[in-house]
Amino acid sequence: YFQTREGSYNTPSLVQFLKDLKRELRGPKAVLVWDGLPAHKSREMKAYLAPQHDWLVVERLPGYAPDLNPAETLWGNIKGQELANRCAPDLGEVHQAVKRGMARVRRSFEIYGRHRRILPPLKLS
Repeated sequence: YFQTREGSYNTPSLVQFLKDLKRELRGPKAVLVWDGLPAHKSREMKAYLAPQHDWLVVERLPGYAPDLNPAETLWGNIKGQELANRCAPDLGEVHQAVKRGMARVRRSFEIYGRHRRILPPLKLS
């Protein structure tokens, strides 16, 4: 699950993202890997997260550790492929390009995972 938005994320927009994520998941637990962004550690965020432990586990990374954050590798790959040399006229086009990149990475991971016997074979209906 991902969202695109104009501007940067802050505490209120991240809280809204988490509410949207909970609605999207409809039950399964989620693990959230967070870096040291101040909005991730704000008083308001801590107050929101406290009662969410039934569906959300938060794992915090050290202060500066992009090599430990899988999202950094994912975004770097998508920025170097689908978003490279792109001047999108609007956020919708960026969103679609990112979706294509995520699908490409997912296919590559599934192919690798099946080859290495990490993932079970896909069942196509």
